[in-house]
Amino acid sequence: MASQQIITPSTLETISKGFERSMTDRLGSIFVGMFHDHGNKYPVPFDEAWQWLEYSTKANALRRLDKYKENESFIRFEDNATGGAVAHRYFLTTDCFEDLAMRTETAVGDSVRRYFRAIRNAYVEALQSFKTIETREKALEMLLDKQGCLYLACISESGKLYKYGCSTNLQKRNGWKRAAHKSQHTIQHLYVGGTSNDEKCKEVLLAKEKTRQAEIDAKVRMAELDHALRMEELRLAALTQAGRAAAEPPAVRSPPAVRSPTADPLDGWEQSRGSNSPDCEQAGTLSATSSTVRPAPRLQDMALSDCWVSTTAERTEELPEEDSATTTIVLAGGEAQAVADGGENLGIEQQVQGAAPPNAKASPRDNEVEKLIRRFVEEQCVVGVSKKVTSKEFRAHLFATYGEIPRRLLGQRRIGMIMHAIGFEGIEMTFESKRCRGFAGVSLKPQAE
Repeated sequence: MASQQIITPSTLETISKGFERSMTDRLGSIFVGMFHDHGNKYPVPFDEAWQWLEYSTKANALRRLDKYKENESFIRFEDNATGGAVAHRYFLTTDCFEDLAMRTETAVGDSVRRYFRAIRNAYVEALQSFKTIETREKALEMLLDKQGCLYLACISESGKLYKYGCSTNLQKRNGWKRAAHKSQHTIQHLYVGGTSNDEKCKEVLLAKEKTRQAEIDAKVRMAELDHALRMEELRLAALTQAGRAAAEPPAVRSPPAVRSPTADPLDGWEQSRGSNSPDCEQAGTLSATSSTVRPAPRLQDMALSDCWVSTTAERTEELPEEDSATTTIVLAGGEAQAVADGGENLGIEQQVQGAAPPNAKASPRDNEVEKLIRRFVEEQCVVGVSKKVTSKEFRAHLFATYGEIPRRLLGQRRIGMIMHAIGFEGIEMTFESKRCRGFAGVSLKPQAE
């Protein structure tokens, strides 16, 4: 059986509607020929397939092919006809080719895959119809063996040519038909049965065939109109969407919020980050090896404790001017100084982030918190050079000991600044195979069983 006849030119022309003409002219007969070779498991030549799918190079297509299993999705042959370097030729299954086209993720690959699938579906449908006709003819041959019968056959290639006749040996007549037309699919028996009025039988059979052909034409026309309607709906939807996009005003970014000069910077930080954030994500201490300097905020808006100061680098950062008042943080040789209005020098303890801004006194609440932490270190901790504790563990034990403290008042950042102020350095450490922040020189006392 020849697939060029199972998938007729008229069928192929119908399938090709809606696809690009240059692609269908180039690939239509090739794809049909692949299904003609139905006994071959690997009908698709790779050397041509990667060009159909418009890969930039064959090497790129081969890298994609390597992801498939050899001898299952494709086979490889060695070609050494010239006696030079061994070349390889690849052949793909239809499923592998379709998947390869899908994975190109391009418009060309998707179009080729859809066209290939349309031809495959038409071939499968035609093959099933052919098997049904073949089974019916064999049943008729057995049923009407050596009986007089009339038949009317339609040559479906044109839909307008009919074969009408009578025979007492239907098996012989079908044998002649197969030899004359090479494909059993091109001629279909529409009616078989004995009658004494041949002309009347012929008239009835032709009327039935015309009705059947009219129904087929009506279905084809309905499919064409349905396709045109869907294309028009998609076009209108695209125009509507484009109009809405053009009518929408451009997004306006809201100005940044202005912080109140009297607002506590630590409270805002805790509200945005959460007082229970993991220790490995947020810590209020500096690494002992850090050498970066964050731009300092204005002293009128934020406490100096909100700055990050490193004493391991020699560097000068100048703050912006405001009301002719200039403040400079000078870091040199491990010493830090702040120069404020009138040239008054204010000493800053090395790596102390908890210091208050110049000309400002610590609030009573800050003093109480510092006293509480000092008390906790004296009563619940062990001080030593080799001691260390994670800031998360330190904070959790602090709240467990003094449960009356509001957690909002003691975020990890504030605890870190106060610990620096009382002489304990912040470090990066490994705890339970995780990198996190902690304090050096102090550890928690063992808990009594």
